[in-house]
Amino acid sequence: MALALSLHFSSSAQGTCEPPVYNFNNKSNVSGTIGVNSEFTFSNVISNVNAIVTITKMQNASITNANMDNASPYTQAWQPFITFPSSRNGAGDSSYIEYKIRFVSSSQSSTLVDQACMAMTIVDCDGNGSGNTYREMVKVSLPGTPMGIANSTIIGYDDARWMLFKSGPATFNNIDTINKAAMGQVNFPTNTNTFYMRVGVVGPISANTQRQFSFYFKSFAGLLVPLPVKLSDFRALPLNSDVNLKWISTDEQQFSHYEVYRSFNGESFEFVSKVDAAGNSSRAANYQYLDANVNSPTNQVFYKLKLVDLNGHFQWSSTRFALFNQSPSASVVLYPNPVNDVLSIQSPLLLQVTHVSIKNAVGQELMQRSFEANEVSQWSVADLQAGWYTITITLEDGSVEIHKLLKQ
Repeated sequence: MALALSLHFSSSAQGTCEPPVYNFNNKSNVSGTIGVNSEFTFSNVISNVNAIVTITKMQNASITNANMDNASPYTQAWQPFITFPSSRNGAGDSSYIEYKIRFVSSSQSSTLVDQACMAMTIVDCDGNGSGNTYREMVKVSLPGTPMGIANSTIIGYDDARWMLFKSGPATFNNIDTINKAAMGQVNFPTNTNTFYMRVGVVGPISANTQRQFSFYFKSFAGLLVPLPVKLSDFRALPLNSDVNLKWISTDEQQFSHYEVYRSFNGESFEFVSKVDAAGNSSRAANYQYLDANVNSPTNQVFYKLKLVDLNGHFQWSSTRFALFNQSPSASVVLYPNPVNDVLSIQSPLLLQVTHVSIKNAVGQELMQRSFEANEVSQWSVADLQAGWYTITITLEDGSVEIHKLLKQ
């Protein structure tokens, strides 16, 4: 029912170190309305070190001074209750509070104090029990290394600035450290003293919904099942009737192979081929696979990679797609089309979608939304009546594309 984050040191991932237990019991109060630039100081989280948490952005989310206080079940954790005041009904809508976390000297707040081999564990990141409503999410600023958990329901993604962890639709009662299906972790580089987080939900949410989030700064033994590879680049490049898949991995340790999967609708994927790993290496390894004579009924094809280690643990890459016979102006792909429940909108070019409008056959606007850069555009269209719709898409350079969508 809530998102719990535990910050700790991982000796298995970043060398030998004794993880201190951070104590977030001593919080300074903030007078007046809490908003952007409000700052909370947690005194002596470890010896001679304070943690300063600053609110840097609020998007359809609010907190009060009272519910910034500690709450059960972990008295040493910082566990705010976040309220989402307005209804947001799109599958890709996000509501969150962005925090800046700094570790400083308890005697001089302007002096940053480096933390060694620090890791942050997502303990209870879950949904609301339905695939058609919101899911909890946390974004963590780079640099850092996402760590996988066996059988986790969390979806991971990273862009130029953030690592995103988004829950599955299932809900898990009570915040605990036992059910690893709702867990994930980030390992930070040595000497980290500052990082940013966005904490909230993605997807349709009712007005005044409140969720508890718990930030627990301590170590949990036996939590990690790390995937010993990091995928830094993955591309699908069309060439006549073929698609050339290229990807780059780093830090392959005890890693087995990659599996290539293909889809023509963006939903149902089939196994295509297996590509063996180069072996243990801390250097970048370049891979490619030629998917020859691809016969796509829609002139588009989607790919994802399954990354498998020697112990059988695996992780999925993000999805990439290629377009055949693409004109210079055809930069946006809608899939699946026809659609039943959820429509995805993506651009294969560098331009980002900034605004989308859906109108029915008589020109009535039924749905519209603006987007931040790099935000995934997904729409819940299950409630639309069957028939044809017009999708108007505005890109960040000001250009506009119009597409036809068939709702089944």
